Amino acid sequence: MSRRWATARGLLRLCGARDAGEAIRDVREEAIARRTGGHARGRVAVWVARELVTVAWYELRDGDMTRRSKSIFPLLALRLAARNVSRRPAIPLLAALTLALGYGAAGAIFGVYTGFSRPLPVPEGDSVHWLRVLDERGNPVGMTLGDLEALQQGTRAFAELGAYETASVSMRVPAGFPVRLSHAAMTLEVFHLLRAEPLVGRLPVDDDGGRAVLIGHNVWTDYFEADPAVVGETVRIDAVDRVIVGVMHEGHRFPFQQDVWSVIEPGGAGASLEIAGRLGDGITADQAIIDASRVLEARRRAGGETLGLRVRLPAFTEERGEGGESLALATLLGLVICLLLVSCSNVSNLLLGRALVRADSLAVHSAIGAGPAQLVVQMLLEAILIALSGALAGVVIAAGAILYIQSTLHGHWGYYWMRVQFEPAVVLFTLALALATGLLSGMLPALRLGRADLGEILRSNAAGVVGPGRRRMSRWLLNGQVTFSCIALIIAALMAGAMLRSRTASDFRADDVYALSVSFSTEGYEDPERRRALRAALEQSAALDARIGALVASNVLPGLENQGDVPQIEGVAIDPEVGRKRTLVLAVTPGYFELFNLSLLSGRRFESIDGAGERVALVSDAFVHHHLDGGDPIGRRLRLPALAGDEWIRIVGVVANTAAYESAESRAQSRLYLPFAVLEPRSYQLLFTGADRDAAASAVRQALNELDPDLGVSGYFGGRSAVSVEEILRYVRRIYQTVGVLSLMGGVSAALVALIGLYGALTFEVQRSLSEIGLRMAMGATRSDVLRQVTRTGLRSVAPGLALGFLMSAAVAPALGVLRGHMSARDPLIYVGVFLAYVAVATLATLGPGRRAARLDPARVLRSD
Repeated sequence: MSRRWATARGLLRLCGARDAGEAIRDVREEAIARRTGGHARGRVAVWVARELVTVAWYELRDGDMTRRSKSIFPLLALRLAARNVSRRPAIPLLAALTLALGYGAAGAIFGVYTGFSRPLPVPEGDSVHWLRVLDERGNPVGMTLGDLEALQQGTRAFAELGAYETASVSMRVPAGFPVRLSHAAMTLEVFHLLRAEPLVGRLPVDDDGGRAVLIGHNVWTDYFEADPAVVGETVRIDAVDRVIVGVMHEGHRFPFQQDVWSVIEPGGAGASLEIAGRLGDGITADQAIIDASRVLEARRRAGGETLGLRVRLPAFTEERGEGGESLALATLLGLVICLLLVSCSNVSNLLLGRALVRADSLAVHSAIGAGPAQLVVQMLLEAILIALSGALAGVVIAAGAILYIQSTLHGHWGYYWMRVQFEPAVVLFTLALALATGLLSGMLPALRLGRADLGEILRSNAAGVVGPGRRRMSRWLLNGQVTFSCIALIIAALMAGAMLRSRTASDFRADDVYALSVSFSTEGYEDPERRRALRAALEQSAALDARIGALVASNVLPGLENQGDVPQIEGVAIDPEVGRKRTLVLAVTPGYFELFNLSLLSGRRFESIDGAGERVALVSDAFVHHHLDGGDPIGRRLRLPALAGDEWIRIVGVVANTAAYESAESRAQSRLYLPFAVLEPRSYQLLFTGADRDAAASAVRQALNELDPDLGVSGYFGGRSAVSVEEILRYVRRIYQTVGVLSLMGGVSAALVALIGLYGALTFEVQRSLSEIGLRMAMGATRSDVLRQVTRTGLRSVAPGLALGFLMSAAVAPALGVLRGHMSARDPLIYVGVFLAYVAVATLATLGPGRRAARLDPARVLRSD
């Protein structure tokens, strides 16, 4: 008999068919007769299926139930478990809610984690690695073409190996002014190891002589109207004519977020290359690391270098940003798994308390023939059903969190392979967690009941099902949950309050100030004097154009200052134990202070000639307070070793404190302003005003184009559009607010899990204390007395953990720099609010067990004893 008919016979036997073989033979003979008679194979197959289902149905309806119950026990147990869960749904729903919070948080973090750590989106992208070389201090070491050639010739571990470097370039487009684009210069091997063919055209080849360039799909549609005839056109990139040979597929932005690609010309690369490759067949990453280390060490020794090198070979998308994103997300995922483990303990308490309530019915099942294994399986199935119900709610929570993150940060993930979205992997991960936690949370009550004397339960009560140590362990676990959930909720509330309060300062000008980015990467701008001359000419041209109200330059946008140094002030000693605070350093042109309404408190502002001779600086009032104890700063000299070398800089003026955000800490941040002539950065922001934004931006572009037709500018978010400073700050605030909302959700989830744990512990405690409660009521205690006693017990259970949580929160919160001055680390409203919330919810958590205890019949309880 074929395997299909044997399988059908086995299924009929599971349904209780005594003569399964005879039934199969009859159906098979009739099927052969029908097939021989000319019936289509599909119709015969449908007839066979219908006949087999009919036989199974009659056997299930009329067969021997005793024999069939053993053969299809799992199905019956599942049905019984579903009925038990739905019969008394209060505790199962509470347990499902407990798990759903953990599932939702875990699913959301898993979705973000997988979105950030996707493999490279090219064919066989998970097999592309990057050769990360570190010196003995752990600092990255740039590679050269010589290093690449040595590796290609000296190792056999790599099937393909190439190098690339990235930069920002200016490209002339057919219509409009030059634009700034992200560019990658690569060796030919990289084009081939990516296995990515162009959408239009071809890949570069040796015969192109280094003039070939590939453009991205976004460049093709934005600037060339998606015209296939673009292949073969000549474009000017950084003052060099190049030929477009192809257009890459949509979404291809290798290596990070690039728009155009060209071939590295011999001798045209510096010492900042990154190497990528694919391993050879049968070669492990460890073998390749040993091989590459040997070659690079030998090359360094031959060059007279003695510093040791450390080689790593992660997948291409791993360890970007020094691994910070992956580490943070992995840590969050670990914390959520810990939350789930705590939830499992709480659910075990809930199920054990529920099992004690229905222990009589379980004992009856045992008395009529159900074995211990069947009872254990039934309890586990109930826990798994509850966990799966929680998983459904958890999937909804995870989907909502992921969609919220998407709506906030869409299109600004950093690397082009990063894509956070709700996908089947999140559902599968949540279901896997549900199965694991369902088994884990159901194991304790199942094993306790499996080892209990259920006959004794019928004769007396269920209090002896659990051991004496369970009560102490439950109490310690509950206190730990309350402590850490209290810390989590207070810190989350502080973070959420700080981030949700983040808004632009009322006296800061941001709505009508627009920004364009300029970078001097083209050949000939290495000399600071040429950059200074072009900037001066641009300012003169803008002053004559009525479309532009004002034009200044700054190395960083207001509100996003991150460059700083520790100043060395002449005549002021630094206390080695205290040190000196870091100050923010900004390079600005003279009109910056008038543009943002920074009033002069003493001294003078910058002049156009400042920096050409003596170096000068302006400082904020906060600088004077922090570094000079409020003394007169005019004429004092200082040095900025990290940014401006050892030359002295003289303070010529003091301006008022300013801040882009409505925050006392931001406003009190120490700032130091240098004229462009001191630093003359290679890239900076052009900040301008105008009655019409588009007209003003066009005027700035036109003025630059007249000065240098190869110099392009871009908007802050890329592309050609100028955006206001307020729009940029609003986007940054949106990131903070997203983090704040998610933090608050996490803190509330932790608090709810702890309070649900309190409910489970009290339910368990009430069930264990039935004799005591019955005796008290028999001696005259009223129902309200019992309810008050249970409530007091619950609040006393919460109090130690709550007190410890408050103390630890007050110690930890001041270290949160993320508060940014928007919130006090010991804001009494937060602490009072959290305290009242815990008292209120803890009181609610005691109502269920308290009311159940108050409804007890003392005579019945005492008779059972």
